[in-house]
Amino acid sequence: MLILMRLKTELSPFDRLRLHKSALMLNVFSKKKCFAIDDPVLAYFDEIDNLSSEIKKLQEQCNADTAKTLEQTLKNVDSRIKESYNRSTPFVLQSADFVNSITDNRTLIIASAIVGLLNFYGYLPANDMEFYMRQTGYPDEYFSKKDIITVTVNLEKTGVISKNNIAYQLSDDFRNVAGYVRLI
Repeated sequence: MLILMRLKTELSPFDRLRLHKSALMLNVFSKKKCFAIDDPVLAYFDEIDNLSSEIKKLQEQCNADTAKTLEQTLKNVDSRIKESYNRSTPFVLQSADFVNSITDNRTLIIASAIVGLLNFYGYLPANDMEFYMRQTGYPDEYFSKKDIITVTVNLEKTGVISKNNIAYQLSDDFRNVAGYVRLI
């Protein structure tokens, strides 16, 4: 919950979709399953919504905004929890930077789906990425082949993903490029 509150304070602009995508990116950057996200192509994740509801209740109890609630909560947690929270901070910032760098929500959904799929599977040919995206129930035109190719090329140009002879994969230095990603 603390990590999600911190993500919320770092996102600009903040909305539900951006929070969900930053949580997915946190899993990717940290190489840990901080949040239970089994299908990276989905727009929204139940665990994030559940935690968001708990955060809202906590904010109401504290009668404060997210940043103030986070600050007050950190004062009252065990030192091991605070230490774990502090270790996650670089990944939180990278995740928020990545999401903040993409202003269009549709592009954000496609980019995070591509990154999430490559994180989950290790590598995928472009056709397989498109196949998995089409399984979500979104209308076919939402994940148009042209949009998927455009976002894939932009992710490759910015160094987030790389391509070998047969498939795409996350770049080895993916963690280092997140703050510099600027997709149009």
